[in-house]
Amino acid sequence: MSDLILKQLVKLRQYLFVLLLSFIFVGCSKGQDNISDDNRVVAEIGKDYKVTLADLNKYIADWQYNRKYRDRTQIYNNALKDLVNNQLKRFDFFDRKLNENSELMSEIRPYLNYEIINVFFDEVFVQNM
Repeated sequence: MSDLILKQLVKLRQYLFVLLLSFIFVGCSKGQDNISDDNRVVAEIGKDYKVTLADLNKYIADWQYNRKYRDRTQIYNNALKDLVNNQLKRFDFFDRKLNENSELMSEIRPYLNYEIINVFFDEVFVQNM
């Protein structure tokens, strides 16, 4: 049991190290001066996943961070932290091949279907009103 916990801690440590390097890289990068603000990369996880300012603004609007926090800095910092953490959880879910576990998937399938129906309803009916 302790080996499993140790492996998970090592994997979490690797993700956090990559995240830290990404923030340093994005913060020190000067090559984005001519990119429009919406396409500016604000975080990078690994090599392939990049979070743009447009993604972050959509996440803030979707999860209503502007109602949770008053200070603009708190809104953006907390939203970015949560967005990155949720993406790391998704990576971990697929890295551990939990999506191939039929028992687990049968338990969460109703919740996934419910979320898909909500997104469809919002996009098709609510936006057209």
